Amino acid sequence: MATNALIVLQGLATGSLFYVVFFEILEKERTKNVAGLLQVLSMTGGYIFMVLLGLAEVHSERGEQVAVNLL
Repeated sequence: MATNALIVLQGLATGSLFYVVFFEILEKERTKNVAGLLQVLSMTGGYIFMVLLGLAEVHSERGEQVAVNLL
């Protein structure tokens, strides 16, 4: 039961974050006088960085699970 509540709360947090990013922050960034290509490259680089951080976290958690199972 606690797992279901955790999933719902994480979904709400993710939705809130997406709303703030896409409707507030990116809208302000679009109005700046900066080349569009630079903005796209910056967003893409940030997205790739966040994906790599997530993958590194998953990889480290798997390593911890293997170490715990060996004990």
